[in-house]
Amino acid sequence: MDAHSKAPAITGEGCFAWSTAKGCQSSPDFVRMLDFGGKGFLGRTGFSQQTHPPVFVTLHPRTEIGSLPSLKVDALEGGIPRICVDLREGEIQDQEEGQQLLMAALLLREYYEGGAPLPGSRVPQFPAWVTRGLASLCFPAEEPFRIPSSYLKVKGGNPPTLEDFLIQRPPERSDPTISDLYDASAACLLKSGLSTSAGQAAFREWVGRDDQNQPDRVPSRWVGGWEMRPVERRWLLLMAGSSADGNGEIRIQSVADSMKAYDAVMAGVPEGASIHSLALDKKSGGYTLAKLSERLTTLHLRANPLVLPLLDQTIILVAKSPKFPAKKIAAEEKRLAELREVIVKQSRAIDEYLDWYEAAKLPLRSGTFDKFLQNQETVIKKGPVGGYLDIVEKRGW
Repeated sequence: MDAHSKAPAITGEGCFAWSTAKGCQSSPDFVRMLDFGGKGFLGRTGFSQQTHPPVFVTLHPRTEIGSLPSLKVDALEGGIPRICVDLREGEIQDQEEGQQLLMAALLLREYYEGGAPLPGSRVPQFPAWVTRGLASLCFPAEEPFRIPSSYLKVKGGNPPTLEDFLIQRPPERSDPTISDLYDASAACLLKSGLSTSAGQAAFREWVGRDDQNQPDRVPSRWVGGWEMRPVERRWLLLMAGSSADGNGEIRIQSVADSMKAYDAVMAGVPEGASIHSLALDKKSGGYTLAKLSERLTTLHLRANPLVLPLLDQTIILVAKSPKFPAKKIAAEEKRLAELREVIVKQSRAIDEYLDWYEAAKLPLRSGTFDKFLQNQETVIKKGPVGGYLDIVEKRGW
């Protein structure tokens, strides 16, 4: 613990012991989220509340310089492990990486079972789909991510397979769209495997050090006690269920949201650079273009249909840019900018027409425009003379 840290406080389930470094104050939200995450972990996995040492979480100020968030494991006197997670203020609320480390720390807590790691042994690393899936389940977002229906129809209309997902390289956090898709898929996979008591028991056995003679045992990519095909079927059903709203309709981004996401992707091109200059950059241009194409393709999964032509033509331009001369690429970029403006104007025109049609033509209305369509009663305001004349009129002439 940092020399300036306060004495740690234990969360309700005993999973975490938290403290704050000098210059940092904990918030009630931070403490509640730690407690909620610990309860979620125990409830999802079936691990019982143990007397193992808690995971020590230290909250550091935003201004502190260092590699945060971080996870480390030490051995204390008496053969007791000390698992520490250091977070920068706001990490757990704003960044999924801190939540993933907290779940990895809880898994290590169960792995060591109160016994310190042997000197020279390496700390096991659990598969990313497990730690990221647990983080999504135990720290659920206010607005759950909806898996695009098109993701469930790949390779000629066939759904994805567990084998492909397990060997997939975890995406970087810098691409929120594909990262959220991966995390949501991992969460569905964990829910599928942990849906039965037998599945929970197999998971706990997979996490624990079942062979004390192998201190360097690395967890396998798959939970050995889970039957892959039944788990895969439940996984696909869960993903299909999460891809639709409550009324069964697939959620598609609005034009405004799609354009905002498109602009965010294109902002990945370094300032002052162009697609053509990246194509000529032999050192890092190819990597940047590849990431740009990957993010555009991911956005294509859930973008509004009006925006798809812009995405398609941008993807084609990125792919063919190494073969195009500078003038042609500049002309294409200008044309794409004009296409963007045309789509925005078309979207506004459609919205205005639909508003007019609902207000003027539909016999059954949503109620959005009712207050504007009602005949407002005119209130007549009278002064002293008008009021006196009304009195005289009531008396009769």
